[in-house]
Amino acid sequence: MEKYFFNIPLYRFSKEDFMLKVDEVRKKNLAFTVIHNNDTSSYFDEKMVYNWEFNEIVGYLRLYHQLNILQVDYWSYEHKRKDWQFGIKKRKFQFNRTMTQILLDYDNMSSELITQTIVNRLINYQEGHPEIGKYYIDFQSFNQVGNALDWNKIKTSSNH
Repeated sequence: MEKYFFNIPLYRFSKEDFMLKVDEVRKKNLAFTVIHNNDTSSYFDEKMVYNWEFNEIVGYLRLYHQLNILQVDYWSYEHKRKDWQFGIKKRKFQFNRTMTQILLDYDNMSSELITQTIVNRLINYQEGHPEIGKYYIDFQSFNQVGNALDWNKIKTSSNH
């Protein structure tokens, strides 16, 4: 059984694009929005807007080691509707496939270089594969944690 050590989230779109869409919907619904204490935006935000970080995830890239190779599995959620709407009612994430394998020279690379190599490899993979190319990969947590990891220990503990 694989020992996954990190999940990198995939979003339908970036937070910036999400906020642009929220503003579009806010403008379209302005005529139907009740003004609450002379503040239309706070009413709209309280009743209709949800948190991007936890509600727009459509998949994950799961990292684990198999022997000396870093494997990346692609887990996805396929929503039925293609148009943008607020909220997704029920989610079921399923294994899609092993996306890529990355061979790293752990003994001669710093944590920062290993992390950046993984990010670059995943971005390059994403550009050539439309099934994930349409999504936004959020590397923020991975970059912060990856730069501080002892990758040799992760590799060794994953292979036991």
